[in-house]
Amino acid sequence: MKFARTIRFDAAPVAAERAALERSIAAASGAIAWCDDASTGRTYALVETPEPIELGGTGTAYGGAIIAVAVTPRPPEAFPALLEALAGPGRPAGIVSAERVGDELALEWDPAVSPASLVMALLDVELRRFAGWRLTRSLAPLPVSVTAAVAADGLQTPGIVPDRVLETYLGAPHGRD
Repeated sequence: MKFARTIRFDAAPVAAERAALERSIAAASGAIAWCDDASTGRTYALVETPEPIELGGTGTAYGGAIIAVAVTPRPPEAFPALLEALAGPGRPAGIVSAERVGDELALEWDPAVSPASLVMALLDVELRRFAGWRLTRSLAPLPVSVTAAVAADGLQTPGIVPDRVLETYLGAPHGRD
C-alpha cells in the first residue's frame, strides 16, 4: 500500500462506525488494522490505501502513520518532568500528543519528523534524573515502512527496508500480534 494513516479514537468506536469505516477502506482497495486499548480507553486504526482518501468518522485522523505508545514511568514522581520534556515548549517537533492517562503516559509522534530513538532517549534521560525506568507498550498498529525505519534506526543498520521485512513476503497483517 502506498498511503498509511493513523486514526485515534478516544473511546472505542461503535460497531456501526467501525463497519462503515471498514467498508469505505475496502471500497478504496485498502486495508485497516485495529488496536483497542482498555487501559487508556483508546482505539487506534492503521489505514493503508493505494491513493489518499477522505476519512470520516469521529476519530482524529493524522496525515500519516504515527507511533503511539503507553509508557509507565517508575517512579511515578517523574511524570511532571516527562510531561515538561514531551509536551512543553522545548519538545521534539514530531510529538503530536503527550498526556497522562491514569498511571501511564500516552505518547504519540510522527516518526518522519522525530525518530523513535530520539523520543525514547529523551524519556530515558528524564527518568535517569529519578533513578527510574519505564515499561513501554505499543498502542497503534504500524505499517511495515515505519517498523523497518524504527528497526534500521535502532540497530543502526540502514539495510533494513520494507522489502526486506519477512512479514511483507508472508502477507501478514500489519500491527497484529
